[in-house]
Order: sequence, then structure tokens, then C-alpha cells
Amino acid sequence: MAQPSAQLTIYTARQLTLLRTRRSDQARILFKKISSELTHAVTSYTQALNALKSHQNAWAETQDRISEQHKGHILKGQHFRQDHETLQRMADQAIRLEEKAAADHKAVENLILMATQIRHDLMMAEQKEKQAQDFVKKIQENEKKARYNRDEQELSDLVMARHSASQTKERTKKLIMNKLKS
Repeated sequence: MAQPSAQLTIYTARQLTLLRTRRSDQARILFKKISSELTHAVTSYTQALNALKSHQNAWAETQDRISEQHKGHILKGQHFRQDHETLQRMADQAIRLEEKAAADHKAVENLILMATQIRHDLMMAEQKEKQAQDFVKKIQENEKKARYNRDEQELSDLVMARHSASQTKERTKKLIMNKLKS
């Protein structure tokens, strides 16, 4: 009855190892995916910051140019309104770019948190996978030791049986010799 139990144990241990390996693989795939998303988000954030900086520089240059044009001149209402509308459009664009940069920054922060959690989960899954593999090896070693001990016991029993048979044969031979002598 020990054999079926041992076979069930090794089967169960191998199934556990397979499950843990699959979980580790899934965690690795998820970590690669989130890392890729994080790379894209950082790129997008960097581009948003660069666009904002570029726009702010252009806006400042436009303000300086308009100021220079207006020095010492009397402005007509239409030019003043056009300049004001230009600066207002640039201000609105700056707000949109700032909002995009802020949203991209928040996305990067969220992805970093997710990547950190997934990396932790991956490390735990790998640790559990290793433990399951070690468990399978331990069971296999125990089975090997038990098989070796059974073989040794069978050999010992065989040697004892041969020795006993040899002694019985010797006693029988002596009895026969003693009977023949008498």
C-alpha cells in the first residue's frame, strides 16, 4: 500500500510544480508587458515635457516680439485684439500641454507602482516554484532511499536465507553421516 501513496505524492508534487511554473510564466509575461507600457509612458511623458517647454519658449518669444512691436506705437484696436487672441491661444495651448504632461506623469507613477507590485509577485511566484521543485526532488530522493533500503533488506534476507539453508544442509549432512557411522 506504500507504493500507490508514494506515486500519488510524486504526482501531486509534480502537478504543484507545473502550476507554480505556469504562475511564474504568467507573472513574467505580465511584468514584460507592464515594463513595455512603462517605457512607452515615460517616452510619452518626456515628449509632453519637451513639447511644453518648446511651446513655453515660443510663447515667451511671441510675447517679447509683440512687446517690441508695440513700443512707441499707438495700437489700432484690431492689432491689439489679434495680438491678445494670439497670446490667449498660446496660453490655452500651454494649459493643454501642462494637463497632458501631468496626466502622463500620473500614468508613469501608476505604472511604476504596478511594475513594483508585479515584480514582487513574480519574485514570490519564482520562490514558490523553486520550493515546489525542491519538494519534488526531496520526494524523489526519499523514494530512491526507500527503494535502496528495500533492496538492501531483500539482499540481507536472501543472504540470511542462503546462510540458513547452508546451515540446514550442513546439519542434515552431519546427521546423515552420524547415522551412517552408527
